[in-house]
Amino acid sequence: MFRTLNEQGVPGHVSEIYESQLINDGGYYYSIFNILFESDLEEEPPNNPSKTFKKIFQLKPNISQLTLNTDDVDFDEAAYTQLENITVGDVDDTIFGKTFKIRLSSKKTGKLIDLNITYNLTTE
Repeated sequence: MFRTLNEQGVPGHVSEIYESQLINDGGYYYSIFNILFESDLEEEPPNNPSKTFKKIFQLKPNISQLTLNTDDVDFDEAAYTQLENITVGDVDDTIFGKTFKIRLSSKKTGKLIDLNITYNLTTE
C-alpha cells in the first residue's frame, strides 16, 4: 500500500493493497501478486458494540500536579540550557509514572470493571 504526502504535509489518496507471495516449489521460485481493494476488507459491524452509561465521568489531576516549578531556573541564561531545571508539579509525591485502579460496579447485575489509569509525563 502506498500513500504520498504533498508539500504541506497533507496525505493523498491511498493506493490499492498489493499482496505478494514468493513460493518455493522444490527449488523453483515464483511469485503471485494480488490486488486488494478497500471493499474486500470490510467487515460487518458487531451487533452490540457498546453499552450505555447513565453518567459520564472525567478524570483529571489536581492543578498542583500540573504546574511548572521554576524555582531552580535562571532566567538570565538561554532557555535551552535551563530545561533540566524545570519540574512538573509543586508537590513532593507526583502522580506521573504511577498506576491508579478505578473499579466500577453495576448496581443491577453486580458485574465489575477495572480501569487502570497511568499518568505519563512525555516531552516533545
